[in-house]
Amino acid sequence: MITTLLRTMRLPFLILTPVCIFVAASLVIYEQVNLDFMVLFLALIAALFAHISANALNEYLDFTSGLDATTKRTAFSGGSGALIEAPNMKNWVLYIALLSLLVTLTIGLFFYYLRGPLIMIYGVLGIFLILAYTRWLNKSALACLIAPGLGFGTIMVSGSHFALSGTQTCGAFFAGLIMFFLTNNLLLLNQFPDIDADQKVGRNHLSIRYGVNTASKVYALFALLTALTLVVAIVSNSFPQITAIALLPLLACIFCYHGSKTHGSSLGDHPVYLGVNTIITLVVPLIIAVALLLT
Repeated sequence: MITTLLRTMRLPFLILTPVCIFVAASLVIYEQVNLDFMVLFLALIAALFAHISANALNEYLDFTSGLDATTKRTAFSGGSGALIEAPNMKNWVLYIALLSLLVTLTIGLFFYYLRGPLIMIYGVLGIFLILAYTRWLNKSALACLIAPGLGFGTIMVSGSHFALSGTQTCGAFFAGLIMFFLTNNLLLLNQFPDIDADQKVGRNHLSIRYGVNTASKVYALFALLTALTLVVAIVSNSFPQITAIALLPLLACIFCYHGSKTHGSSLGDHPVYLGVNTIITLVVPLIIAVALLLT
């Protein structure tokens, strides 16, 4: 039972959440705003439980829709498959999703008291993304494309920065935008191996609607926009010059783009590209966060 529940939480994927919070906290320190570590802890817990809720709900809905039975799983896509092996656990997975969301909502009430009604914009958007992503947003190519970036960039990075500092700065906007493009690209490539299975259950994400060639071009565009955003953040003095080091791992996007163009929907048979793309998504913000702390 415990193993099944832990698998549906997709624990390895949760690494992205503390990375996002780390970026937000590092930026607050760089901007010389007093950082309350108890508030930081609560922000991290709220973000982690929101991520768990999204993962568990996605697992539940993919199982009940029949997608789990047809998808070809990789280390980076296709779900955990835990409910295929233990179908009697599906209601427990739903309970975990709802209870995790309740934890996030409870902590959100504290931040409403601390920061005022403006924080609710981030909160309401986050709840909507969790509840709507698998059931509705996956049926729209544009909504499905940008939903991950809104969740991890706009909410977890920019929103957490506001929760920690009570301020909205250009630096927070740029940091959120960088994570927006990176996370969109992470999910975009991870959808390639699932195209046939996703189409059978009514999903209509970018790779299905416009094809893998167009999706690969969008990947390249988002990679370029990530680099451009970082450069603009540095030129505008929102980030220190040392953060330009983060441009180096972005060069690996060329490798991932080549893989997506070459292998298309069979990209899952070449997981090295998905793995490198995941590393890019984690390493770029980590370098930025560390550089902010060292300045």
